[in-house]
Amino acid sequence: MTVDLRWIATHLWGSHLDRDEAEALAKALEVQTLGANEAFIEQGKPASALYILRDGKAEVSVEHEGQTLRIATGGEGAVFGEMTFLTGEPATATVRTLEPSVLYRLSRDQALALARTHPDLMFRLFAWILANHAQTVRRLNEDYAHLFHYLTSPHK
Repeated sequence: MTVDLRWIATHLWGSHLDRDEAEALAKALEVQTLGANEAFIEQGKPASALYILRDGKAEVSVEHEGQTLRIATGGEGAVFGEMTFLTGEPATATVRTLEPSVLYRLSRDQALALARTHPDLMFRLFAWILANHAQTVRRLNEDYAHLFHYLTSPHK
């Protein structure tokens, strides 16, 4: 399977990639096809790649005090591993497929090479990652506010 650059442009940047950018990105991304229940990021282990879910579904889980807590799921267009990709720190969660899935993998080394040759392209990728994180932070703030209200309100 090859990288669908039209899909990438639509889902990541919402804009057209010029021919040079498209060719560079196609060379940088690795296509991975996984079966159901396959981990592609493991909590506590080094991970130096960004994963974009092209097709399928995946879940994010965290091991905490002997329990596995499912904290999120994602489908087509979901991005995983961005924290370890950006920081180089071990993964804070495990991500595994829930069904047969196709992922686009961008290694940190490939990203650094792209940043040297196509800085505008990488700037748009990082801006997109930040926009996704801002959305996540807003959602977590809302969840925290609801939880705080629940915990501090008298219960009937």
